[in-house]
Amino acid sequence: MRSVHPWPSKQEDQDHMKRRAKALELADASGLMPPSPLLSADESKAYTRELHTVNVAMWANLTICVAKMVTYTISGSNAMLAEAVHSLGDVLNQAFLRTGIMKSHRAPTALHPYGYHRDKFIWSLIAAVGIFCIGAGVNIVQGLNALFAEKQLDFLRANLAVLGVSGIVEGYSLWVAVRSVNQGAQAAGLTFREFVKRGMDPTSIAVMMEDAAAVAGLFLAGISTWLAHSTGQSFYDAIGTISVGALLGLTALFLVQKNRQLLLGRAMNQKDTDKVLKYLAEDPVIRAVYDHKSEEIGPGIYRFKAEIDFSGEAIVSRHMDRLGREQLYEQVDTALTFGDAKYKNLNLILKAYGKDMMGALGAEIDRIETGIQKLVPGIRHIDLEADRGRHRPNESGAQVYSQVYLTASSGNSTSTIPSGAY
Repeated sequence: MRSVHPWPSKQEDQDHMKRRAKALELADASGLMPPSPLLSADESKAYTRELHTVNVAMWANLTICVAKMVTYTISGSNAMLAEAVHSLGDVLNQAFLRTGIMKSHRAPTALHPYGYHRDKFIWSLIAAVGIFCIGAGVNIVQGLNALFAEKQLDFLRANLAVLGVSGIVEGYSLWVAVRSVNQGAQAAGLTFREFVKRGMDPTSIAVMMEDAAAVAGLFLAGISTWLAHSTGQSFYDAIGTISVGALLGLTALFLVQKNRQLLLGRAMNQKDTDKVLKYLAEDPVIRAVYDHKSEEIGPGIYRFKAEIDFSGEAIVSRHMDRLGREQLYEQVDTALTFGDAKYKNLNLILKAYGKDMMGALGAEIDRIETGIQKLVPGIRHIDLEADRGRHRPNESGAQVYSQVYLTASSGNSTSTIPSGAY
């Protein structure tokens, strides 16, 4: 009996996996591990967009930092020093973000078979902590010290000129970041707010938040510098410094919380989850889905697992349609005509048919996985586990009502929906 699918033997499969693991280990140990291949044009665009956003922000803040430090040296403005420290912190943070982009695209290894996508979350978290410590912490301490130190401020025009130029440069960097986030939201089919809320692109969002805080900080620094010069009270300069630090602290806390959620491994959004469950419920070889889980392993990249009650009758019927029912019937009839050898021949036929059925089940799982990935391209890894009947009641003539369990998007409740209800 011919098999529907030419499957490799168990030994061949094991040898292949060993060779692959060895090659990955050698490449990783030698430092020659290539970057992970970009699987689509959209991913290539996203990668280029993220790098461009970070590079623009890095060079903009480096230029601004130098200008602010020179102005602080001349004028002695604490608000200007706070802004210089702010810009220096932004440069370092954007260097962290760039490192995260590069590291997250490394190819999978034997030690990390799902890849390094979460590296982007780690470096984004480091950048957020950097904003909090360098930006917020230093500025608030500097501002508190300035409250108790009377200091004559000079060179108002130079201060305001540097702040104005910095505002233009930071504004351009913010525009680039906002455009990048907006393009990412459109590619993901989400609104701008939903995209930011879910943290789909932590790198561009971090740059956007930093630049927005920078523009607002420049505005506060400008007002406080002008008030300090107009009134002759350095108190206003100190208040401006503290305000910039508080603004950076709130920005850092927002980014820390978002990256914490991503590192913990969030579930796929409910809209895409419902799409997959509906697809599974309507598949002809699936009776029920008793359990499903998903985890975000990278920005918009997911791993999906489901426990499936496959319909053996449907799989056999589809397999026999592909194979040809008459061929099987003829083989069985022929085996039964051999007298004493009929049971031996029938046993061989059943064993061969059982082997074919394993291939048929594998082919059905491959088909289902391909359909899921077409439906939700962000799902990279799919694990479909065959339920062994422990969730099903005894089928002694009783009708089985298949059900698909959908976990509500909020709370701990679980709703039960009949598979034919879609």
